[in-house]
Amino acid sequence: MIDLLLVVGVHGTLFSLFKQRASFPGGLDGQTAWLLSVAPLYFIAKAGFLPGRLVLQGLAGSLVWFYRTASLSMISERNIYLQSLYLYIAASVLSSLYAAFLGPLRKIPGPLFAKLSSYYLPYHLLFRSTNFTKLFSRLHAQYGPVIRIGPNEVHAATLDAYNTIYNQRFDKEPTLYKCFGEDESSFGELTYAAMKARKDRLSGLFTRSGVKGLEHVIRANVDRTVDRLAQECFTSQSSTDFLLAMKCLAVNVITTFCFAKDIGAIDAPGFRAPIILAMEASLFNFLVFMNFPLANKIIFSLPMWLSWIIAPELSGLFDLQLLLQGQIDELKANPARLESVPHKTIYHPLLASGTRKSLYEEGQAMLFGGTDTVSNTAMLLVFYVLSTPGVEEKLLDELRAVWPDKTSEIPSWDALEKLPYLTAVIKEALRLTPGVPAGLKRVVGKGGIFVVEGVWIPEGTVIHGSGHMVNLDETLWKEPRKFRPGRWLVGKEERRAMEANLVTFSRGPRMCMGIK
Repeated sequence: MIDLLLVVGVHGTLFSLFKQRASFPGGLDGQTAWLLSVAPLYFIAKAGFLPGRLVLQGLAGSLVWFYRTASLSMISERNIYLQSLYLYIAASVLSSLYAAFLGPLRKIPGPLFAKLSSYYLPYHLLFRSTNFTKLFSRLHAQYGPVIRIGPNEVHAATLDAYNTIYNQRFDKEPTLYKCFGEDESSFGELTYAAMKARKDRLSGLFTRSGVKGLEHVIRANVDRTVDRLAQECFTSQSSTDFLLAMKCLAVNVITTFCFAKDIGAIDAPGFRAPIILAMEASLFNFLVFMNFPLANKIIFSLPMWLSWIIAPELSGLFDLQLLLQGQIDELKANPARLESVPHKTIYHPLLASGTRKSLYEEGQAMLFGGTDTVSNTAMLLVFYVLSTPGVEEKLLDELRAVWPDKTSEIPSWDALEKLPYLTAVIKEALRLTPGVPAGLKRVVGKGGIFVVEGVWIPEGTVIHGSGHMVNLDETLWKEPRKFRPGRWLVGKEERRAMEANLVTFSRGPRMCMGIK
């Protein structure tokens, strides 16, 4: 509705200006004024500030008026706003009715509200206090494995559908990915070709050898976090937030790994580091930006000082942005400084070809992509280990075999990854953790696809699946909502089949680089 009112306002204001005799000696007739007033709407849509579909609906409505009056000279400055509003609403209603009952997705089941309006998800997520996982689980239980959640949007719940969607080289849906302000990152690139070119340059950092070379960085940060947890528990008058501690650990490792910068999040009192609090506060903003693209355009175009005033709770993010942009400017001015960096960072493969904007956005994508996923998994792992009978004892017995003296150095990665029960505990925690609860939206390519047997989705449809729903699918996992590490202690072939059902890191050419 906000976008609609903006279209009406722009159209009406321009019409009035063009038709006023004071502005144009001799005046302009209504038809000429109309043509001049709709032209800027095309460029607004072309620049991405408004959905092209909405502008086309408005133009269609205006043409209806044209044929009704035979001449737009009847339209006056006084009633152009009201007339435009009526026409745009009428065109939108007709378009929604066509999509719901006559369009190519008409046979896909789903709520009537979702078939008629793209505001079905925003309404439930922003005003009904629900989340993606709960909402989609309820809808699939009611309507089946493939459901309609918008006039041109479909969600699928099965493993076969998930593999079909994400093993394709479909473009990403722009509204979702542009809401993060990471358009030029490997995460934000919309086309497969652009993503692959960037991902190929970064992949060396995330190989086994690349990560293993920074094992000392991870160890040092883990040791600091354990010491800080002990300090907080013994000195604090209240409980310590373990999730915040894990977020501080994750963000410290990521910033050191990606930028060779230790931002000291672990040392923040109560683990309430400004960058972590800012990331938490920004999650709701992303939800708003995802559903109201115009708000996204406005906020991201503001100067930094104004952003600080409007959203002081995000100051930690702004501080990090200034820190990283300063680092990027310094390296751009003197690339030789990379030689003094203690290990490879994201700047090494990207500095020569990357812009200042793309380098920062890549850093932000790494920061958000690695902090929430890792910290949530670590927190849930500890929770399940402590609350599931028998798991803690069995895990400690296995660890004592390679680490008999806990005051000694932590065993190496090579030693730990050979422990079968520890590996099973990690895999089970990954299965139960919703890495990305929101659907990773794709736009169906040429020719359309069959997502499940008999269900065809046409070209241009926005489609996504849920990795979390696949990981909890009762047809794939016995007692899927229970933490059972023992399910992974099976033969090699059976374990490999189970790993094929685990989609925590997504699937296909765009799957998470952190899987290694």
